[in-house]
Amino acid sequence: MDALDDDARAKSGVDFELVSWNYEYELPLVVEIPSRNTTPLFVYHAQSSRESNEGTETLSFLFGEDPGDDNPNVCCDQLQNTTPSSQPSDQSSRDEETLEDAITDSRWAEAMAIEMEALEKNSTWEMVQLPQGMKPVGCRWIYTVKYKADGSIDRYKARLVAKGYTQTYGIDYHETFAPVAKINTVRVLMSLAANLDWPLLQYDVKNAFLHGDLQEEVYMEPPPGISTTFGPNTVCKLKKSLYGLKQSPRAWFGRFTDSMKRFGYSQSHSDHTLFLKRRGNKLTALIIYVDDMVVTGNNNEEMKNLQKLLASEFEMKDLGELQYFLGIEVARSKHGIFLSQRKYVLDLLTETGMLDCKPADTPIEQNHKLGMYPDQVPTDKERYQSNFELNNRYLLDFLHRIHVSLEYFIKKIRAQEAKLRSCYAETIGFSSDEFVRIILVDAAFIIEVLLRFCYKHLRVENDRIFNKPRMLEDVWPDMRMLENQLPFFILEDLFDHERNIVGIQTTIIDLSYHFFKTLMHMKDMEDTLSRIRPPHQVEHFVDFVRKLYPLPPQLKSKVPQVQGPFQTLTIGMMSSCVMDVPQARGQLETQTIPSMTQLYRAGVKFRKGSSTNIFDIRFNIDDGILEIPKITISDQSEVTLTNLLVFEQTLCKKVENYINDYVVILNILVNTPEDVALLVKNGIVENKLGDSTKACTMIKNLADGVIMADEFYFTTLCENLNKYYRMFRHRWKEYLIKHFFNSPWTTKEIVAAAIFLMLTFVQTVCSIISAAQQ
Repeated sequence: MDALDDDARAKSGVDFELVSWNYEYELPLVVEIPSRNTTPLFVYHAQSSRESNEGTETLSFLFGEDPGDDNPNVCCDQLQNTTPSSQPSDQSSRDEETLEDAITDSRWAEAMAIEMEALEKNSTWEMVQLPQGMKPVGCRWIYTVKYKADGSIDRYKARLVAKGYTQTYGIDYHETFAPVAKINTVRVLMSLAANLDWPLLQYDVKNAFLHGDLQEEVYMEPPPGISTTFGPNTVCKLKKSLYGLKQSPRAWFGRFTDSMKRFGYSQSHSDHTLFLKRRGNKLTALIIYVDDMVVTGNNNEEMKNLQKLLASEFEMKDLGELQYFLGIEVARSKHGIFLSQRKYVLDLLTETGMLDCKPADTPIEQNHKLGMYPDQVPTDKERYQSNFELNNRYLLDFLHRIHVSLEYFIKKIRAQEAKLRSCYAETIGFSSDEFVRIILVDAAFIIEVLLRFCYKHLRVENDRIFNKPRMLEDVWPDMRMLENQLPFFILEDLFDHERNIVGIQTTIIDLSYHFFKTLMHMKDMEDTLSRIRPPHQVEHFVDFVRKLYPLPPQLKSKVPQVQGPFQTLTIGMMSSCVMDVPQARGQLETQTIPSMTQLYRAGVKFRKGSSTNIFDIRFNIDDGILEIPKITISDQSEVTLTNLLVFEQTLCKKVENYINDYVVILNILVNTPEDVALLVKNGIVENKLGDSTKACTMIKNLADGVIMADEFYFTTLCENLNKYYRMFRHRWKEYLIKHFFNSPWTTKEIVAAAIFLMLTFVQTVCSIISAAQQ
């Protein structure tokens, strides 16, 4: 099937994108390859314009556009012919060979000999007598069948792997992977290669982890199956890293990084796996994924030189032009690049036994309760445990610091299991052991995050969260998700135990306040915090954030619910709101509630409120000043307000729904991007979304689906605003000021004209009187 047929182009759903490449920076300044694109993704040439005098090259990228039938672009036939029956996993299928079976199989015996030869050539170890008091690390053989992109067998691979400190999968086994390339960076490089006709070359480092230099003393038992060459009590003292050791990924990537810097390449700060080298207008880029690397650029001489330098430093394998990378098949013609993840999708379907499945709009029936059947086949939990890796690592650090056994906390939580389960709206379908384990792991993780955030000396080496600030940006929004909440009392109980042992002079409330205050840019909330104290006055983190913004005193007196006709607010998505106000006789009077722009035209003055409580909105009808505390509009504030709204509406009869009403009043005041711009101009809004339209849309999305109660906290505010707006003298006054008295010169001119007009009128009257007397 031709890759340029109409159906394929329709499915790609891609848009025109503008990319600016500045050689003073390390990556394109603006680039966005739509993530909604599913395979296949088409990348074609487009016209480019260069401004050589500024060193800036502006590229117009066009994805998915058919350049015409006369262009012989790449098609699906140029990809490998992969069939479902021959699909191996992208991670390579593992053969279930034992050591005894492998020794008798010539293919595996040869693979083992090749591995040992590589280890000896690399001087991975030296044979020594085991020092007294040292415990050697065990090792084992792993047998893997390597496949080509078309599914055929490439080679049989035997790997000697160290067991490494009694590692446990899901706790610290996967924590030591070398940094890997970001898919967005790969997309950018492929886009540049397609539009600038750069080559895409691929190299592979043989036995990459064996090239890392070890700084620690590590002793390993002799490799099984070949230990006859070792004497009694003789072990391997490792000089280089070995697969399976905790230090290996870090050691390998550090060695590779040092080599690239010696070659004159600079390491990208946004993606550490990207290395760049510039010579005038020439650029060479290398990106590495563990031991698989792609090289591109417009400096062919430097690319050849780089290949020689890498070969002199490591044992390299030249794979030629890029064909398969990160599960993506790549085919290229002189007019474009074709990317496909067909093989990856088929691999995934084969692995999960869903190769013959039929697509469905809903992957699972509604209200389906998950559980285990008596004859159910046990699930391969190792496939899912990696999600708990970081949490489990933090749990171990938590237990190690306070020197308390895991069993102690299990008993402590199990004693409160009934109380914990009662905190959830639905019955949790976990066994007692599973439920207790989840609570303990999550609670320890949260406590460790709070402690390490506030006390830097508690952070450990290679901390995956605090060594990478972006990781913290991913963690703390999850702590505000209502569905992720833990009962606060269990955090208090576990933390109080640690505080008594370690001697930390603070509380979990103080840690939580410092955490959210810093990340949410709160100020001067200490008075509010003093009213939020144990025991157990906070339900969870969402409730804690809500209590940091209490209901302002002037809103404490709710508007009473009227009998018969009642107050209603009809909220239009992009129009003024309509409010039905009950009159003395029980009839309804419909009033239009103005927006910010309408209020501005009516003479209302806007001022940033001095209160730190964002709900403390005030309007002085006498001087027409509307005070609104400063708010920040960002993705983070949207997450916070959304979860606070859900919390209020879930407990609408138990809590005051002032946050709900606050979103309503924002929706009333902000109808257009011009309203947002007006708030920004007056210092009331800090728009981190950068675009007034996006900010307006966010506010409208928050208000969409809001449940209105019979009582509205901001009724008085709305009535006063509407009353002020309906007074015509305010609008006329503002109109005259803005159009006729907007500057001293204009004022003088108008006054002079008025005086001249008055004198003319007096003269005319006098003339008429004089004529009448004659």
